[in-house]
Amino acid sequence: MAPRHRRPRPAQPRPSHGQGARHHSARKPGFSLVPPLLSGATTATTTALLGLHLVPAAVMIPTLTRSLDTRAG
Repeated sequence: MAPRHRRPRPAQPRPSHGQGARHHSARKPGFSLVPPLLSGATTATTTALLGLHLVPAAVMIPTLTRSLDTRAG
């Protein structure tokens, strides 16, 4: 099997979140919250679905941002 060739690295690193990079969710906030609201589920189920989405996001997004900032700078 032939070895895989890696793409050359760009001359400058990609901008991190704080340097002007655009993240997909930054442009379309809230679209992932629409399905639980349209599902026709009970209030308790909708609340649980929204909570199970928002709580991990509230933890993961700042952690990921810090991680990317330390890698970039």
